[in-house]
Amino acid sequence: MPQNEIPTDHLKRKNIIDVTNSYWRTTDVSCPLTDISENKISYIAVFNASKWKIVGWGKVTDNKAFFDKLPVGVVYLPKNYENGNEIIAGYPFLIRANKNVTQLIPNYDKKIDVTVTEAPKYLYYKTGKKYAFYYWDNGWKYAGTKKTTYEKVLTFENVPSNTIYILIPEYSEKKERIFTVNEMGEIERW
Repeated sequence: MPQNEIPTDHLKRKNIIDVTNSYWRTTDVSCPLTDISENKISYIAVFNASKWKIVGWGKVTDNKAFFDKLPVGVVYLPKNYENGNEIIAGYPFLIRANKNVTQLIPNYDKKIDVTVTEAPKYLYYKTGKKYAFYYWDNGWKYAGTKKTTYEKVLTFENVPSNTIYILIPEYSEKKERIFTVNEMGEIERW
């Protein structure tokens, strides 16, 4: 593949070896794609510093991308790379610690209320500050803004289930983490 058709510098290097599975529990995933490229390669991204960053690649066959040695406990987003542009190529998916894979396709028929409380290491509310809430559906969709009180709990009503969410404060330093909500209504941070 020509160098200009590879999205990130670390993937262009020919002298590196993938040792991911030497340091983390990993699994292989065959991921359905919604955006089919003429390329036989698709890419995989993780959410970091408020952006989806491409970290690997996989071969495409029959409208599916095969990604090997993906660490568990992570949400991934398939992407294509064409003419210098990253294009969302499918729904995000979550690989749980037990290696079960869940596609995160927003369910508008089963809407939920999401209650976000403070969480050590992840979220400390500042009283009186505004927080914007978003869910993922082929891009971030705005679902409202609320201001914190001394209770330091925010609830966002009537949002689709089975997707990823993010809460962004008005004073954001781009360190916010994405999260999902499990069947019991508990937040799981990734």
